[in-house]
Amino acid sequence: MSSPGIILRARNVQKHFGALVALGGIDLDVRAGEVVAIIGPSGSGKSTLVRCIHQLEPIDGGALYLRDDLLGVKRRGKVLERLGDHELSRQRARMGMVFQQFNLFGHYTVLENLIEGPVQV
Repeated sequence: MSSPGIILRARNVQKHFGALVALGGIDLDVRAGEVVAIIGPSGSGKSTLVRCIHQLEPIDGGALYLRDDLLGVKRRGKVLERLGDHELSRQRARMGMVFQQFNLFGHYTVLENLIEGPVQV
């Protein structure tokens, strides 16, 4: 399904908060070894996109894939069902996320903050 080397794929990802369109059809491919920066003004959906990728916010449309695995949902025939907490946790364990200005240890270096989660898990 995906091109060789693509580890994260977003297709037509949509997220709404009531009438507010936070993500209006995002497409993104991230290849192995690639570093991606998401930039934009405050309120443009950067954090929402990252939270959706990590399944902290369910998407309202489109699809997210980690390698070729559909994130956050599973197929039952032609129907997509949201994963349960245990299955979501298993998917989340395959990727990392660092919140901006949140839950970082001031006495740690940047590297120590980044590796704390994987070291503990």
